[in-house]
Amino acid sequence: MSKAAPGKPYGTHGTAWEHQMNNFVEIPIGRSGKPLRAASKIWVDVAVSPLFAVIGAASLVCGSYLVKYFSGNSDVRWSKSLRGGHDVGANEKRVDIHNRRYGMQSLNKKPVNIFPFNYKPLAQTIDEHRFDKQP
Repeated sequence: MSKAAPGKPYGTHGTAWEHQMNNFVEIPIGRSGKPLRAASKIWVDVAVSPLFAVIGAASLVCGSYLVKYFSGNSDVRWSKSLRGGHDVGANEKRVDIHNRRYGMQSLNKKPVNIFPFNYKPLAQTIDEHRFDKQP
C-alpha cells in the first residue's frame, strides 16, 4: 500500500474505494500461482437463473413484436417503389397482416379462472350490475 501524501488521506488515490481496492484480485490465486476455484464457480450463481429466464422471455416477446410491427405495418415501406407513393396502405397483404391480433384481442372478452385468479370480462360485470335488469 502506498503511504498517504501530505493533504491526501488516501495516498495517491483520489477516493476511499480506490484505496481499498488497490490490491484486490478478482480470481483468488493460491501459492502455486493457479486459481483456487474456477471462474465459473465464482461468478455463476444458480439463484439468478430465473432472472435470466424472465429477461430472455421478455426480450423474445419484445423482439417478436418489433419483427411483426416492422414487417407487417403498412406505414413502414422497405421497397423503393412503395416509398415513392404517398398513399397509406397501398399493399393490401401488409394491411391484413397489420390488422391481425393473433387471438389476443378476444382474450379479455372471456372469463378466465386460474386459481386463485378469477377474471370476469367488463361486459359480464356490467351485465351483473345493471339496474334495469329483470330478475
